[in-house]
Amino acid sequence: MAIEQTISNFPDAPNSATDTPQAFNIKANNFVSHQANVYVGEVNNWATQANSVQSDINTKASQVAADASQVASDKLVAQQSATDAQNSADAAQQSATDAQNSADGVDADNIIHTSGSGLPNELDKSVAPYIRGFKNLIINGSFDVWQRGTSYTYNSGTNGYKTADRMYSGNQTDGEFTISKSEIEGSNSIKFEVNTAVSDLTGKNYWYGFRYAFEGQDLYTLAKQGKTLTLSFLFNSNVVGEYPVCFRNLTDSTANAESYTTTFNYTTANTAQKVEVQIPLNHSFSPALLNNADSGIEFTIGFLNQESYSTDVTDTWQDGDYLTTSDCVNWAATANNFIEIAELQLEEGLVATPFEQRPYGLELSLCQRYYEYMKIYPNYENVDAARSTVYFKVTKRAIPSVVVLRDSSVTAQPIALISDTVLSYIPDGKSQGTYFYIDAEL
Repeated sequence: MAIEQTISNFPDAPNSATDTPQAFNIKANNFVSHQANVYVGEVNNWATQANSVQSDINTKASQVAADASQVASDKLVAQQSATDAQNSADAAQQSATDAQNSADGVDADNIIHTSGSGLPNELDKSVAPYIRGFKNLIINGSFDVWQRGTSYTYNSGTNGYKTADRMYSGNQTDGEFTISKSEIEGSNSIKFEVNTAVSDLTGKNYWYGFRYAFEGQDLYTLAKQGKTLTLSFLFNSNVVGEYPVCFRNLTDSTANAESYTTTFNYTTANTAQKVEVQIPLNHSFSPALLNNADSGIEFTIGFLNQESYSTDVTDTWQDGDYLTTSDCVNWAATANNFIEIAELQLEEGLVATPFEQRPYGLELSLCQRYYEYMKIYPNYENVDAARSTVYFKVTKRAIPSVVVLRDSSVTAQPIALISDTVLSYIPDGKSQGTYFYIDAEL
């Protein structure tokens, strides 16, 4: 179209045959000028089109930049959402822990916390890592294993391991109490019930309450590392008030003991309450703990004494054999009073995690390191002075003391040889079975 318009608008062409030289020159100049104008118009048109294209490019570039900015903004939003999601997950974990406590029959409002001034500040909110299945340092904290029997009465002068495995008690004054197997909110418990009230807790007269002893090697590494431990348990009683918890270093029975005494406040009678007690091991023990199977640290709950074993210094390690305080209640002051404990757990860290329920068979084998009994029927009769060999089910903590009885009678049979894994004895030639009571307790 532009070409046709250009041709139709051409000026008259010069003609040398008819035009004068002056006219010829004028026509020639007009022709050239017209053609130049046409070319300039075409160039301007192309420039306009180019500007339009550039404008489109600029518009699209602005859009791309805007889209990129939106993507970056969306990424920041996504990162914040991820952070919020993590926070929500943490909150959900805490809710799950609270729910577990509720499922265990423990109201969060009934959890009693007590901690001492010797706790390292940097551990105030920590939960120590643990290997699942063995975080609980206490054997038979579930009170599932009762090899010796499920009930025993402690009268004056009676001490020892008599009921639940690894659990010791004693009566070194007047009065009488019975330990038996019971339950708290569906969990096995150990129950101490007063038959005859105690009347004399002066001097060194006492009721032990609950006692558990560790080998030196059980807590040796944790003490060397200055760790803090948390003891937790369910507690029930018909007597409200302050109750003592004491950890003692009994590494050397000939030296003075070291004690860490604290208390917890039981506030609602006949109601299961969860107790948490923190025990710092960042202490220069004297005598030093030994990394072996001999006596190390032990702890007691509910110890009763009002003089020699009582202290007003709490929540710190001190020299001396102190297992209670002057503020603690005498739960044995009246017949039929009781205390009971369930879900007993000691673990590394400052927070009590849910109780670890180990399989019965595993718990039994752990208990048999310290005590087991068995009955064997000899496969011969009337053969005197012949030896019979008995292999223990589990290697013992140390060479045990052994009582061998025929048919549960008081007639002991002689032991010929004994180690921490096996013994040999001389049967009496009778057909009745022989009972073995093998004890390697601390």
